[in-house]
Amino acid sequence: MKMALLLQLIPAFLFSLAAASAQNISDPKPQQAADALLDHRVWREEHGLPVDRIKDIIQTRDGYLWLVTSHGLARFDGVRFTVFNRANTSAFRADDCWILVEGEEGALWIATPHGLITYSKGHFRGFGAEDGLTDDFIGAMTYGHKTGLWVGTGAGLSRYQHGHWTTYRISDGVLTAPVLRLHEDHAGRIWVGTVKGLQILDPATSRFSADLPQHPYSSNNVFGIHTDADGTAWILYFDRDNSSFHLMRFKNGEALELPMPFVNLDGYRLTVSSQSILGFLRVSERWPMEEWFAKDAPHQLILPVPPHDVIISHLEDHEGGLWVGTRNSGLHRFRVEPKPISRLLDGLPSGMTWTVAQDEHGILWAGTDKGLARCADGKVTTFGIQGGLSDEYVRSLSFDKQGRLWVGSADGLDVFENGRLRSVSFPGTGLERKVRAVLWARDDSLWLGTDGGGFRQSSGNWTSLTATNGLGDNRAPLLLEDGAGDVWIGTVAGGLHRWRAGQVARFTSNGGLAS
Repeated sequence: MKMALLLQLIPAFLFSLAAASAQNISDPKPQQAADALLDHRVWREEHGLPVDRIKDIIQTRDGYLWLVTSHGLARFDGVRFTVFNRANTSAFRADDCWILVEGEEGALWIATPHGLITYSKGHFRGFGAEDGLTDDFIGAMTYGHKTGLWVGTGAGLSRYQHGHWTTYRISDGVLTAPVLRLHEDHAGRIWVGTVKGLQILDPATSRFSADLPQHPYSSNNVFGIHTDADGTAWILYFDRDNSSFHLMRFKNGEALELPMPFVNLDGYRLTVSSQSILGFLRVSERWPMEEWFAKDAPHQLILPVPPHDVIISHLEDHEGGLWVGTRNSGLHRFRVEPKPISRLLDGLPSGMTWTVAQDEHGILWAGTDKGLARCADGKVTTFGIQGGLSDEYVRSLSFDKQGRLWVGSADGLDVFENGRLRSVSFPGTGLERKVRAVLWARDDSLWLGTDGGGFRQSSGNWTSLTATNGLGDNRAPLLLEDGAGDVWIGTVAGGLHRWRAGQVARFTSNGGLAS
């Protein structure tokens, strides 16, 4: 199995290992598997968590789970936790962390009461008021896909894009400070929730507006913001005078108060919780979290199994499992037991399967010695030479950011897009045509491992890597990109190699490899 595929499978495999001793429970039942048994697993301080209260959870594109607590940041690989805080990371001015956002190129942003921290390519960096933030206190964050990172602080609003900060203070139009919540709508506008109400920023003009109908809670604390593609907005307010929460819907110029604690939105259940750092918890139809609200506190979600603790964060992972962070009882995971993998063998063109990949729609693709197989809805479709393959001996598969499938075979490279295969030329002849590994890296470079060396394409230009310029052996059947963006190349008889910014380092048994 090629290393690029292993990178995709490692997190799921580790999670399966960690759950080997999990107990089966029958409740909560996911919507699409009412009769299925679930795995339920709990991790607490004794398992490596820095503390049992989990404020926010995120899964980054490399598969790792990240959690924030009052005692630092924790990264979870499914087996062990790695903790980052003041004791071992200089970028942390304090241990308390509370919001996580993934930004451009997989960068992780961590909000704290004493500044902002980013983790990118294996390195942490801190930002404070001296670096361009309006204030060190971070109250809210959101990432705009076209406008960069937005940060609400104790003194206003800050925007980070292309390595530069832009600040918005009360003198620039911000209603008041601190900023408590931020949200980007489908039009790219930034909704800004403060202690005195809500306003909307148009990044193109840098102008703030408050074009929402008035209602009894207009000037109160904003605890949650959500919008849909039609422009309907749901806002969670906290009435300071009566110490009560109120959910408002704004649609077609009208304001309507809704009974808490949840609404149905865009095919999802949007739960409303005052305990969440974001106000709204959005989960798929698979997990009926709206059934988990406390009877005596309609704004609190309660764990549906003992110890029935308050839920303050959640995440549905890439495999459909539900991770729940609680107030005092650690991290919980609910997962439907997987179907037997033997079912995937029916209909494949060959029992010799060299590589497997799954696309964004959950469709499984398999490379065999008799063609490429597409497994969807219980049916297998096979692509051979007549279907566009350069060769039916398929050894490697990799998806790019656009969802295109790149296929390496015994006689070249193909790409599947728009429902068909087409051949892709590259400067390889002879043994170099035998593509053993394909890797589409996060920097949009394409890597090939062949029997005649390695190839890298970047911005349309190909470069080769062979025994003459860095490899210990031309036969390179394994490729892997790590979390820092380095590409690792495994060869048959020349050891392991690391490519970093154009430089190649070689590791052999003399340097610590077992063989």
